Amino acid sequence: MVRRAAPLALDTSLTSRTWKVEDLIKEVAKGRLTTPFFQRPLKWDDADRVALFDSIRRGFPIGTLLLRQRPADGKSARLGSLELSAPQDGNVFEIVDGQQRVHTLAAAALLQNDGNLRPIYYDLETFTFGVVPRNRRKTPDHWLMIATAIDSAKLVDWLVDVGLPKKQRSEAIAVGKRLREYDVPSYILETEDVAIAREVFRRTNQRGRDLTESEVFDAFFATRGAQGQLSLAGVGRAIAKTGFGEIDVETIRRSVLTILGKDPLRATATDLDKNDVKKVLPQARAALERAVEMMQGAGFMHVHIVPYTLTFVMLAAFFHKFPEVQPRTRTLLRRWIWRGALNAQHRGERSPLRAALRAIRDLAESEAAAELARQAAGAMPIVWGDGVRNPARLDYAAPRILCAAMARLGPVDVRDETPLDVSRLFRDEEEPFAILAPDVKGPLGQSLANRLLHPPVEAGELLAELTVLPESAWESHAIDASILDALARGENDEALERRAKLLAEKLGAVLDARAEWKQNDRPSIDAILEGAAE
Repeated sequence: MVRRAAPLALDTSLTSRTWKVEDLIKEVAKGRLTTPFFQRPLKWDDADRVALFDSIRRGFPIGTLLLRQRPADGKSARLGSLELSAPQDGNVFEIVDGQQRVHTLAAAALLQNDGNLRPIYYDLETFTFGVVPRNRRKTPDHWLMIATAIDSAKLVDWLVDVGLPKKQRSEAIAVGKRLREYDVPSYILETEDVAIAREVFRRTNQRGRDLTESEVFDAFFATRGAQGQLSLAGVGRAIAKTGFGEIDVETIRRSVLTILGKDPLRATATDLDKNDVKKVLPQARAALERAVEMMQGAGFMHVHIVPYTLTFVMLAAFFHKFPEVQPRTRTLLRRWIWRGALNAQHRGERSPLRAALRAIRDLAESEAAAELARQAAGAMPIVWGDGVRNPARLDYAAPRILCAAMARLGPVDVRDETPLDVSRLFRDEEEPFAILAPDVKGPLGQSLANRLLHPPVEAGELLAELTVLPESAWESHAIDASILDALARGENDEALERRAKLLAEKLGAVLDARAEWKQNDRPSIDAILEGAAE
């Protein structure tokens, strides 16, 4: 007789509740509406966020939330990019489905964001929603910010201050009321079993866009640990707090796979054991933190100028096996980093990756670093100093490498001659460049030859400041008297030609000095002596 398995007991109940938008936001602010560990990262762009507010204004349905109610545990929590307080008692609602919608509402209302989300406004003249441009310092009076509209007290104060025409004042009051009092329906799972919530999440999200491998990974393995959330996203946020920027979760996933001895380009969550992952995640974080320190020491001060993220995967494997390394090892790794960047060996082809991981797995510390440096010396560079004539697009590898080289010149602030914090340039929302000749529209106008690694400064002010600086400050930006003279005469094309030539020369020297192509890639003397003794 065939014995059938007993059906899974679903120890849960389902209730419904309707929320006013302003009530949802209050619950988020109190930390009682949060994201469970298995939620996927945020994917909405500005157009999605604007469309949500437009739907609410028009009275369109925005869907039903699915929440899981559980007792508060006093541990800090998040909602997407928002860091939340930690309730000590009562209940907490975890968003099983609807994270994007609730996060959009709360981030716009609370004005707490991660630097990537721009404030949303309602235009009282065109009756449309929009996002504030990044470099906009002052907004028109007829732009009603969502953070103001959704708070009745702030709205009243704002209307008194700006003195709008009667029609616009009435529109502002109506929009604020609609946003605050819009009804959002929800279903609430009342269960303490996180496995049930995970299963509901899986079924809810199995239609539509496929989950990425990193989203599947966190859905399977994310949990709480002594240092907070143990997840790919949690590791990324921890590293971002160092000021280096947030390493993408896919790179972190591949690093975990590598440390577990899996193929980082092919293995999936189904190939892994949960206990192994739980053990390795903190180790991966520590290894990646050492990898970041190594990258910064090599001259890549922020994640936005790292050309190939696979470099992190290999460095994570190295520092997991060798947490503390000798000075000679750091020299060899620095050569390997720059060589692999310049000849694109770190781009992601399987053969160089396997050879690097094999050396890390099979060799001792110094010998492994030496072998990596030799492997990366086996191909000619494809990035040269004259790449400064190409478009300065930081979504490409070559401009990122050249920006790292520009940082090695030790650029100073033209306004006070203090050394610039290059990593801060790439952390800020603004462009990390000051433009020499904004009127030049040809290829050189779009290139690094027309850019200083410097906070944005008006062209006239920039030229005036450069003119009175000492020659050492010019050199920190690859500027000389002939370039400034051409700019002063209005000969901008001539100035950029001269700058391109000088910058290419200086950056070419930096690239050679960092890669040290002709140096002997021997292991440390101690390693050689130990090998001889054996």
